[in-house]
Amino acid sequence: MQSFLPPLKVNMKSVDSTSIFNFDYRDGDLAIISELKELPKLSSLKSELNIMLICMNGWAKMEVNGDLVELQKNKICFFLPGAYIDNLSQSNDCTLKILLLSDELIHTALHSNYDMWNKALYVRRIRELVITDDSMEWFKTYCDIIHKRLNSHSPHNKQVIQALLQAVLLDFCDILLTSDTDESNFFSINKVLFQRFLDLISVTQPKRQTVAFYARKLCVTSKYLSFVCKTISNQTASDWIRNYVNEELRYMLKRPDLTSKQVATRMGFSNLSFFGKYVKDNLGCSPREYRKSFSRKMGNEVM
Repeated sequence: MQSFLPPLKVNMKSVDSTSIFNFDYRDGDLAIISELKELPKLSSLKSELNIMLICMNGWAKMEVNGDLVELQKNKICFFLPGAYIDNLSQSNDCTLKILLLSDELIHTALHSNYDMWNKALYVRRIRELVITDDSMEWFKTYCDIIHKRLNSHSPHNKQVIQALLQAVLLDFCDILLTSDTDESNFFSINKVLFQRFLDLISVTQPKRQTVAFYARKLCVTSKYLSFVCKTISNQTASDWIRNYVNEELRYMLKRPDLTSKQVATRMGFSNLSFFGKYVKDNLGCSPREYRKSFSRKMGNEVM
């Protein structure tokens, strides 16, 4: 029966406070779920995280943004933040691995391969695929290794688990980019333009440029470029520029060999005051606070 209650928001705060999920592991950026309990209570969800579902046995069904999604053995689905998930059901023998991932974790894990991730999920718009038995064995192996690490008291256990997750994401990207798609759809004019736009941002230094700058390089108007981006990805051209700038910003702030002033210069900021304001507005804290936070995560002090 369709629920009339507001959808449960799936974010790191809510997964910590609900008893519906049975966790293998969770921290501030990653949660691994091996079992869904009290399934009727999950009739309606709104995801604020990236969700990967790996079906290892049985079947599961759900509606995602109004479209029916069916998982069977050897099938993987991936949902981006903002997805509405309704009417979940599963077979008695269903075995699912559910990964909840923050955007920052994906940025960190895929740094040099983040462009590949965007092309797979936004240009080719792949959300689900069936994988081979061999590929599924690799995913099971990753999950088994992660499971064995859960009770480790190593001071770097979180980093080890996230490194294993990086392997999972890279394998997932490889499968996405080599899967069959409708070639006529893939090479439509607008999708080619969108891919060229992502390619251009990726190689431009500094990346923090106006939409008009990128539009001129692509020989289109700013308005048309923004229209194409919004149509294909539901994000504006400005959003994409900011995404790439923030991803590079996170990476540079984590480098102990660069001072904040050097990062600001490389990123194209004219002064430290404006740079500090941008970092606080987009990353939620000052450059110094961000570096301290990362240092605490790694167990080292940033010099």
